[in-house]
Amino acid sequence: MKIYTLKFLDDGNGGARRLDFGASDLAEALIVAHRKAAKCTAELWQGARKLCTIRREGAGGPMQSARFLSAY
Repeated sequence: MKIYTLKFLDDGNGGARRLDFGASDLAEALIVAHRKAAKCTAELWQGARKLCTIRREGAGGPMQSARFLSAY
C-alpha cells in the first residue's frame, strides 16, 4: 500500500489541512481524494510529487464539478 497526502487549501477558517491515507495505486488514490475533497479544493501528493489539483467550482451541492489539472 502506498501513502498519499491530500492537502486542502486554506478556506479562511483556520488554515490549510492535510490528510494522509493509504491506497493500493493511483486510481484508488484519485477516487479517495475526490470523495474526501467533495466540498473544497485540494491537492493530491505522493511524497514530494504533486499528482493533481482537485478544484471545486460553482455553488455548493452535489452537482459541483471537479477538474484534474495536472495528473501525472
